[in-house]
Amino acid sequence: MQLETRDHGNRCHSYAVINYGNRSVDATGVAAKYYPPVDSVITLPELDREFLEYKLRPLVNNYSNPVYASDDFPTAEEVTRRINVTIRLAYVAPNVVYHLNGYPWFEELPKEPYLVSIIKNDTIEFPSMERAIANDGLDPVSRAFPAQIGEVLEVVVRNTASDRGTLDNHPWHVHGEHVWHIGSGIGEYDSAANEAKWANSTGKPVRRE
Repeated sequence: MQLETRDHGNRCHSYAVINYGNRSVDATGVAAKYYPPVDSVITLPELDREFLEYKLRPLVNNYSNPVYASDDFPTAEEVTRRINVTIRLAYVAPNVVYHLNGYPWFEELPKEPYLVSIIKNDTIEFPSMERAIANDGLDPVSRAFPAQIGEVLEVVVRNTASDRGTLDNHPWHVHGEHVWHIGSGIGEYDSAANEAKWANSTGKPVRRE
């Protein structure tokens, strides 16, 4: 695997070896060591708007629990609620601050994890579904995106231009066994068009663990 950073100064080249089988060993039985190549393995294009998830599929199709099979990802008809997460990079001199749905994001919020607050029986303001539904999924008091048991949520992350008109790459990661990466691309998200892509693609949505 080869990757390059394209923002914020000089380019950084990184490499990785993905091995789904047994660990490679040398002639003496010692685990083999891999070193980055002296030169780039391939020349990456300067601009590529294609997203590979429509070509990838899980290595194992049927998991121990059949409900997690790759063909059993939620369809658009099964979605009960959409949450839009809009990201904007704001310049508040002398700081650069990320805004989620118009609210600045700081590490001080919340003051402690909600689970810790529950155990301590703190009298803090817990996330409110009523406030969240009225604000595109975000509770502005707790700055959380609450959900109810049994919901099938479609979470759309929209990366918009910064105050200076530039567009920054912001990586995201997710936790949980019930999350599928359904797609990505340029422009406004269209669930019907996205499902049509999957119907005509060689890949399958990958369940994140």
